[in-house]
Amino acid sequence: MVSLPSNALQTYVLAHVPTTALPYYNAIFNLYNAAPGLSRAVPVVNGTSGSFVDTTGNQGCGKNGFSGTYVTGTSGLQFGGASGVSCAVAYGTTASSVNTEYTVVGRVDWNINDKQKLYFRISRDAGVQASSTSPINPLFSGRSPQPWVIPQLNHTYAITQRLSNNFILNGNYYSVVGGANTAAQLNLIPLAIGISDGGASGGGFPTLSPSLNTGRIGQQLGIIDDLSWEHGKHTLQFGVNNRNNRISSSANISGTLPSYSFGSLADYAKGLVTDSKNFNSFSQAFPLQPYVHIRVDSLGFYGQDEWKILPNLNFTFGARFEYQGNPWCKENCFSRANTVFLGTGYQAGATVPYNATLQNGFNKDFKSLEGIVTEPRFGFAYSPFGEGKTVVRGGIGLFANTFTAGITSSVYGNSPNKFTPKVTTGIVGLSPTAGTSQVTAIASNAAFQSGFSAGDTLTQLQAAVGAGVTFSTPGLYVNPDKFHTNKVLEWSLEVEHPLTKRDVLTVSYAGNHSYNYALSTAAANGASTKGFGGLPTTAPDPRFAAVTQVYDTGYGNYDGLTVAERHAFLHGFQASGSYTWSKSLAQTSIYNPALYSLASLATTGKKSDSYGPTAFDTRHNFSADFVYSTPKFSKALYDHVLGGWKFGGKVYLYSGRPFTVTNGGINGATAGLSSTFSGSILADLVVPGALGTHCSKASVNLAGHIPCLTTVDFATAATQTDWGNTKPNSFRGPGFFSISSQIGKSIPVTEGTHFEIGADAYNLLNHPNFGLPTSDVNSGSFGLITATQASPTSIYGTGQGSAVSGRVLVVFGKFVF
Repeated sequence: MVSLPSNALQTYVLAHVPTTALPYYNAIFNLYNAAPGLSRAVPVVNGTSGSFVDTTGNQGCGKNGFSGTYVTGTSGLQFGGASGVSCAVAYGTTASSVNTEYTVVGRVDWNINDKQKLYFRISRDAGVQASSTSPINPLFSGRSPQPWVIPQLNHTYAITQRLSNNFILNGNYYSVVGGANTAAQLNLIPLAIGISDGGASGGGFPTLSPSLNTGRIGQQLGIIDDLSWEHGKHTLQFGVNNRNNRISSSANISGTLPSYSFGSLADYAKGLVTDSKNFNSFSQAFPLQPYVHIRVDSLGFYGQDEWKILPNLNFTFGARFEYQGNPWCKENCFSRANTVFLGTGYQAGATVPYNATLQNGFNKDFKSLEGIVTEPRFGFAYSPFGEGKTVVRGGIGLFANTFTAGITSSVYGNSPNKFTPKVTTGIVGLSPTAGTSQVTAIASNAAFQSGFSAGDTLTQLQAAVGAGVTFSTPGLYVNPDKFHTNKVLEWSLEVEHPLTKRDVLTVSYAGNHSYNYALSTAAANGASTKGFGGLPTTAPDPRFAAVTQVYDTGYGNYDGLTVAERHAFLHGFQASGSYTWSKSLAQTSIYNPALYSLASLATTGKKSDSYGPTAFDTRHNFSADFVYSTPKFSKALYDHVLGGWKFGGKVYLYSGRPFTVTNGGINGATAGLSSTFSGSILADLVVPGALGTHCSKASVNLAGHIPCLTTVDFATAATQTDWGNTKPNSFRGPGFFSISSQIGKSIPVTEGTHFEIGADAYNLLNHPNFGLPTSDVNSGSFGLITATQASPTSIYGTGQGSAVSGRVLVVFGKFVF
């Protein structure tokens, strides 16, 4: 669904924005008015359900002050309200973009002698990923060419009958860089103007944002060597794994184009960024180092012994030693805080020099990083009744997860390397027009860059930008003084029992406990003039805007029980099915930043309040699949017609995923939150019986359907004074059901060649599966389901936004030789 400003609203806006802003509003309105689906648009009117209505009762005029404005002058028709003029039109869209992809794989094998074998394999996967689709103009759709090349060399050497070695040298090259036509975009509109207020159900209007081709190019070299020695009842294994990653990143140039963001339609209609409620802002980045080169290395060693104590009892025990290198930058590009925000040694205040806190020119990402991690592991396999009968398996072990290069970007993006002021004053426009927000941003950057090395304070920089310009403070990203690698302690127990020669029943339990999980809060410098949730009434450090503080104290727990049955191939038929009950809980987000502040605050609640079900906590999961191949017939005619067919199918059935209810109405207007605060606030439940509500298809946003949750169940933004009394993911969405199938036929050509033709069907029954409902209490569509859920398997692959939820049919043909 797309919402666009109505003609009446456009006329009003063009009559009320500053003259200097007119070219930019005219440009965006021209693009809106040329949208392909505009001819189908209908006025947004008030309603309780449906796609093109405003459930907030404001005729698409938003909730932040514009409803009730006179269309012309100071009397007559008004916008919004129960029966006023609509501010928006809306229409449905099926706008799409095309993914293209090809894959080429080659392999060469060389048997050097009877003891040594060598092979080289290389694959290239390339194409263009359609990362986003603009329903207004295809020029603003996201496209990303993504070549991916993986070479690998493998050498196997049977040194003796009991001693062997396997050596692997592998590489990886990929590029993920945007493919935008920036010049053409800037020719249509030189800045972005986004509005999140107004439209159908208050969702705002589409943002047309010019973009630069940002991204990263990655290279990886890996060396793996494994030595195995059989000695008596022992099989000893030792190995090494070395990984070296080289990342060339242009992430710092993201955000360098001017961007206005409005949360109030009233201010949008006047081209005015300045407001007392912190709804609006202007942002533009000024990087000193647009391109950086990051290196991330790791080295691991392991040793293990598989001990066959008895013919029916095996023990495996060993340990892995993992060393994760501190990511480093070729340009010494890291800019770090001298210590954790507000911690011992941290000085806050308008009279403290910026360079007393921000220390740049570092080669390493972290101030200190955990050293070698020791990971002991133990496993066993026991056949109490002899070979081919019941088998009991189990084990426990510690695993350390290596982190990715993406963890470095926020640190080399700190000021002064990348100064990104968030301006909350001024009017819409571009420099050198006086009074525009960009003038403030440019002046703030110039003052900051010249004053940083000189040891200037906030007070000095505010004076340096000149009369009529307000210095805009930068953001800050802070890691712990010592960073620890995320670790997972895993354990399992499995019983496998043969029911027949072809059928095996397995009952297994798996569990884990993770810790040192990275948590972050972007509200470390947050404040509230009303003291909401125990926050201070002024920002703890006025030198910075939003401050993100990272902690490595997150944790989680998982328990899962699986019952599975496998039927081995017999008479052309094989099948399997499994049911899993699982429970996954974790603390992965911070919803009460006051508890983590090192300032002396009067806090409420406890840190464990953020511990709850994870987003993938699917309690019940059933899947089954089968394959049937027709037999070979003795008569040639029968065999040509009936032989060579293959039928397959897969069933997915699982319970609903959890979701978190938040209260987006708690903001500067209702709770006095400062512009330095960023984050979601959990809602306060006032009807205890609504806790754990399972939403169903009855809450799909259609006429006659009702929301599964209503605002009556929760406190309003005006009455809520805490961080919420519900845990994350305390409510659940609809379940999921889908069947995928395949049919194919093999047609022999010669003794070693044949054709294969057939079809794959995803979501064979075209069964609608629905996504999670809108979960913001402040939204007009709260408790209503507005989207469908795609199948877990698809022709489009994983992670593709173009995957559809309906039936997809793929016809294939191939020649096998």
